[in-house]
Amino acid sequence: MKIDPGVADLIQQGLNNTQIASALGVSRVRVGDMRRALGVPNVSRCKMTLEERWASNTEAAADGHVVWTGERNPRGTPYLCHGSRMYTAYRVAFYIKHQHWPQGMVLPACEVQGCVAPDHVDDTEARQKVRRQLRFLSGGQMPAALCARGHDQDVHGRFEPDGTSYCNLCTRYRKHGEPS
Repeated sequence: MKIDPGVADLIQQGLNNTQIASALGVSRVRVGDMRRALGVPNVSRCKMTLEERWASNTEAAADGHVVWTGERNPRGTPYLCHGSRMYTAYRVAFYIKHQHWPQGMVLPACEVQGCVAPDHVDDTEARQKVRRQLRFLSGGQMPAALCARGHDQDVHGRFEPDGTSYCNLCTRYRKHGEPS
C-alpha cells in the first residue's frame, strides 16, 4: 500500500482517523488502512474522561440538584456515550460519588424529576436499604422468609417506597410470564 506522506504526518501527530480524513479530504477507511500499514494503533476520539464527559452535559440547579443538558433516549432517560459504550447519566453520577459501579438500576432519590446529582441518586441496593429502614421505623415487621410461592425473600424480597414488602421474582413472572 502506498502511504500518503500527509496522512502519515498527521497520524504521527496523534490525530484520529476522522480528523485526518476531514483535514485532507480522504476517507476514514483509507486513513485506517494506512494507519494499520504503519503499525500505529487507532486514537480514541474521546479525549475526555467519563466524568468530564458527564460534567460537560450538566448544569447546577437550586438546592444541589443537577440538570442533564445532554442527550436522552426515546424513553427520556439521560445518557452519554464514552468510548464505545453507552451509560445512563444516573449510573455515571453514582460512579462519581461512590467510585464503584452500582448494583441494579440507578434512579434519582430526590423529588426532582431527572436530577443527576451524584448525591441524589441511588442504586437498587441503597433504595432497598432505605425502604427496609422505613418499614421498621414505621412499625413494620420482618417479612416472611419465603413468599406465598416459595421464593427466598433474602434473595428476591424488595420493598415499595412506603415500606410494603413484595417478591421481585413473582412480580417479574406476572409481567413477563413464567419461565419455560
